[in-house]
Amino acid sequence: MHANLFYVAFLSLALVTSVQNSAAQACKGQNLALGKVATASAAELSKPSSHAVDGDPFTGWNSGDYAPQWIEIDLGSQVPVSCVRLLVDMTPGGYVEHTVTGRREDGTEIPLGTFRGTAAMREWLEIGSNQRSVPVRHVQITTTTSPSWVAWFEVEVTKPLVAMRVREASNMCRTASSVRRSAPCCPASRAVTQGPLAVMR
Repeated sequence: MHANLFYVAFLSLALVTSVQNSAAQACKGQNLALGKVATASAAELSKPSSHAVDGDPFTGWNSGDYAPQWIEIDLGSQVPVSCVRLLVDMTPGGYVEHTVTGRREDGTEIPLGTFRGTAAMREWLEIGSNQRSVPVRHVQITTTTSPSWVAWFEVEVTKPLVAMRVREASNMCRTASSVRRSAPCCPASRAVTQGPLAVMR
């Protein structure tokens, strides 16, 4: 009995580590958003949308208002996207909901991921690919729930460095859940995701 519990615990830890490492790897690619054109639903005069893609973590975009608000990055051409990184600018911190959507050059919109959870000032939120990368030209981050004005110090969009073996991690997830008879798998993440990109904290 104790041996089985030890095995389950070990498998769960290995699974979480594997998924986190995959997401971290997905976010190590080139920042495609750096210096690109950014537009937003609204912006303070001293904190325009361009400040979210200038590579400076001490400047940023601030909508000057509460949710819903959005910021969109034009990557210049259609490219494979593996990760979206967001440097939080919010006071106070608290529960937030962010939706990331990609748009191709033909206008087709692709849901890339949804973050639901708590966030705090200067925390990085990473939405790393848990499947193959997704080719898009525009990436829009929409905030629908936030206790403070919607703002980001930096928005980064990266392309993949290497192909990731997600199917094996997914199979491990199902195995661990069936053995533990509990869901969801990977309790280390406080976020809920939908679409081809998976949020990791």
